[in-house]
Amino acid sequence: MEIAIITLQVFAGAAMFFGNGLGKLRSAKKTLAWFESVGMGKPAGVWALLTEGGAALLLLIGVFPRIMAGLIAVTMLGAMLFHFKNKDSFKGGWEEAFLYFILMTFIAVVGISPWGLGI
Repeated sequence: MEIAIITLQVFAGAAMFFGNGLGKLRSAKKTLAWFESVGMGKPAGVWALLTEGGAALLLLIGVFPRIMAGLIAVTMLGAMLFHFKNKDSFKGGWEEAFLYFILMTFIAVVGISPWGLGI
């Protein structure tokens, strides 16, 4: 069971970091500008950069995975609500954020990482 959870943790971290976080980090100014343009403000953009980029990378390598997954889950809850409110669906819509929310919540609740600094 531990190997399954660790594998899930690694792949979830990798999917979030390489699928969302790295792009946001590479174009941080554009990311922050987009968050401001949709009325969410720069603090929300900084939060997304920190969680989808930084926390996802830390989750991938096993540093405090339960905490990192919890932080990402909060971000995904916000993303899900934003996209649902704007009636965005399918690619890049609320469904993707919902799946990440469920996945990260699971890791935050039952996650383990004996090969990292996990708690």
